Amino acid sequence: MRSPDHIDIDSDFSGLGLSFPGLFCSSLPRECFTTDEKFIVLSSLWGSVSRVLKICTTNGSITSLEPNFCPEDDGDSKQYSQSLVCLSEHHIYLTQSTPKTPKILGRICLKTGRAEVMSQMSPITASSHSFLNKVKSAKLSWKVLHLNPSDGTNGIIQGILLLPDTSDSKQLPPLIVVPHGGPHSALSTSYIPSYAFLCSQGNYAILEVNYRGSTGFGQDDLESLTGCIGTQDVRDCVQATKAVIDLGL
Repeated sequence: MRSPDHIDIDSDFSGLGLSFPGLFCSSLPRECFTTDEKFIVLSSLWGSVSRVLKICTTNGSITSLEPNFCPEDDGDSKQYSQSLVCLSEHHIYLTQSTPKTPKILGRICLKTGRAEVMSQMSPITASSHSFLNKVKSAKLSWKVLHLNPSDGTNGIIQGILLLPDTSDSKQLPPLIVVPHGGPHSALSTSYIPSYAFLCSQGNYAILEVNYRGSTGFGQDDLESLTGCIGTQDVRDCVQATKAVIDLGL
């Protein structure tokens, strides 16, 4: 869905570095309407971030729900990802996570907008006797990289970079590069246990690449990959990898 010029975006998205790209969701939730039928609530990709959006059914205005349940996370302040769980008569239930912080379950009151945390998940599935239940976040840092294509064409390449704590080491960590499949798909800043484990416990740096043609970056960016699969996407992954190496992290 393209972004019509008349749509109002009721939020400051400067932290995402992208204007509204349109709706990118595989399907609508089974119960996506509020009880008064004034709003549709859904999860949609916005660049490398998944956000819960509230869309007015009368004028099409869009509100991004932005309760930050991960204030202690040291990544990009607005780059956390969300996913809609369900709607009730009075609340929106959603999860929120980052590459460092496992999913947090929270809810937002439809009437007042008040947000509250309900529960935080463990880093991995574990029994009540496991020490992992006491771990709230992995020992790593992360950031979202923005790159312009080196071939001079339009579009944007983004990479989600996870870095281990190497304060006690003089060597650079080995780098694992993760391109997504699809090819029309995307990697988000949500928590992935295997990547967090490899980074924080195995001391690997992880680079998740959203090359041109990834969902969540607009229709033009999506269609730029048509006829170029296996070349443009590969070049973008190579460029993102070289950019990380050049940073000398």
